[in-house]
Order: sequence, then structure tokens, then C-alpha cells
Amino acid sequence: MPRFSLKWTEDDPSRAIILTFHSAWESRIRDGLFRAIFRKMGPRQIEPDTLYAYVARPLSAIIARMSINENVFVPVKQALELSDEGAISKSDLERYAIGYSELLVYRIRQIDLASKPVDYETLAQQYGYFPSSTFIPLSGSGQKVLDSLGGFSS
Repeated sequence: MPRFSLKWTEDDPSRAIILTFHSAWESRIRDGLFRAIFRKMGPRQIEPDTLYAYVARPLSAIIARMSINENVFVPVKQALELSDEGAISKSDLERYAIGYSELLVYRIRQIDLASKPVDYETLAQQYGYFPSSTFIPLSGSGQKVLDSLGGFSS
């Protein structure tokens, strides 16, 4: 069984992460309707430059790879001003941010759709993957495997 460590290590680093999205975001991802992603939590040890979009049930697959221009924690008030870039209403983003003073904003440069979505069964059975509610930092070998499985061009 092929194995790669999803966990970033100094021996096998990358600047890539996997983010899980609610199924309601599938069409917005496929249609490229946003240039910003808002999260309550995110990496502080690495600065990602690549994000793989895992869409939760019922699809349960990685469907896109996104190039990140920047990722920065900003006050919620500032994030609300960017809601249009995130294809989310100010009121929905405000509800999402309840209890938080800041949000992480990933500014997206490009969205590449997987030519072959990478399904949960493949990820779980062959690579021990389990979706995270926050993010998963990828190893360098993990990033290469996802690029190959998803048919992403270099």
C-alpha cells in the first residue's frame, strides 16, 4: 500500500494544505466564483502557497487546487469588507465569525480543477487520510501524490 505522511515535516516540507469545504461550496469552487476564503483557524507555522479543496459529503473528494497570493489574519470588521470577494454575504460571514475577533483570509490567485477528482475512499484506504475541520498541512511527497491523482498540471 503506498504511503505518504500528510503531516508536514522538516524532512519532507511543502507549503501546501488541504481545506475541507461544505458541499454547498462545490459549485462556487467549480465556477471560480471567489478570490478569498475565510477561516477561523489556519496555519501559523507555515505560510501556504497552495490549497487543495476537499468538498465534504455527499461528494467527498478533492476537486481543485488553488494558488494562494497571501494568507493573513485580519480583524472580523476588515474581513466583512472583503465578503464579496469570498462569494459570501456579509451577514453569513458575520454569523460564521461569532466569537472570533479575527479571521484568516486566503487570497486566491488561481483555481485549477482536478481532471480526476480524488475521492475519499482512495485517500483513506491508500493514504490514511481523514478530513479535518481546520486544515491539514501536506508533506512534499503528499503534495506530489495529490497532483498526480488529481491530474493537476505542474
